[in-house]
Amino acid sequence: MRARTTGSLLACVVLLSVYAGAASGSSPSGAAAAKALYTKLLKTPYAKSELPAGFTSATISKTAPSKNSTKYHATGLVGVQYFGGPDVADVVIYYVFPTAADAHGDLTHPDTSGSDSHPVGKVPGTSEPSLLLNGSITGKNSAGKTVTNGVTGAAAQSGTVIVAAPTVSVAKTTSGNLSAAVALLKSALAHLAAVQH
Repeated sequence: MRARTTGSLLACVVLLSVYAGAASGSSPSGAAAAKALYTKLLKTPYAKSELPAGFTSATISKTAPSKNSTKYHATGLVGVQYFGGPDVADVVIYYVFPTAADAHGDLTHPDTSGSDSHPVGKVPGTSEPSLLLNGSITGKNSAGKTVTNGVTGAAAQSGTVIVAAPTVSVAKTTSGNLSAAVALLKSALAHLAAVQH
């Protein structure tokens, strides 16, 4: 069993910067709506009933946009760290964009440079436009030893938002926990829908 890597949430954010891609311009009204949604996502806690089975809590935090997500007009990123799950790290990241075209361009043109992650198809069981990636992250554990953990990222577009759910495995080096990633993604999409209504 591999030791937990430090900064696993940050590593997942770096991995998921691969979702940055081609995008279109935005209107002032789109920018204002995106800012309002971003703020609401930051301020709306997860109810216990919204968590997938086996998870005990979730903490929401502001996440710094990657260089690519900023380049392609992301209004902001919201990170959610889940606790009680089966993996080294189970997180969700909401990428909020001013337009659906921005979000769709980001999802359909992943930039995988600088990462060993690669698209492996669509997310099973989702009707939204989606992308599934597998790969690994390498970093130092708490003892200073270099370790490699497998990562699976499940992402889907809902309107002007991309929801990405990466899982980091201690048991694999080339992929994460697919079933947990899909469960987190579905939970996060439901939370997004609740926030929007």
